[in-house]
Amino acid sequence: MEGLKETSELQRWVLLASGKTKEIYEVEGNKDLVIMHNVDNISAWDWKRMEVWQNKAKYSTTITSNVFNHLNNSWIKTHFKEQLNDTDILVEKCEMIPLECVFRFVATGSYIKREKAMKWDNAIKDWTVLDS
Repeated sequence: MEGLKETSELQRWVLLASGKTKEIYEVEGNKDLVIMHNVDNISAWDWKRMEVWQNKAKYSTTITSNVFNHLNNSWIKTHFKEQLNDTDILVEKCEMIPLECVFRFVATGSYIKREKAMKWDNAIKDWTVLDS
């Protein structure tokens, strides 16, 4: 996918969807692929706190690529095709499963509304079905 590796080219891609930490762009000339672009944003407390952390997108992209490479190499098919650069991943276009998993040590955000506990000795997995 040479030619997609420059982040500056994002401006000519059509934005299909965006969220707190990612933007999804179409790939010109290929309706089956999209580019998942990580941004340096981080949010907390249901969007009440939004910050930009330098290099966060780079680390998120590397971790995501490593996880999906591991799954693909373990015969678990994913949408992942390749990491294009520090912030962009080429993936198959698919429908998102509206599910989020957050590992927590301290209760924050929407979790406080659902549960009473505020702190744990070990991380808990908090599964949430997303509204949209």
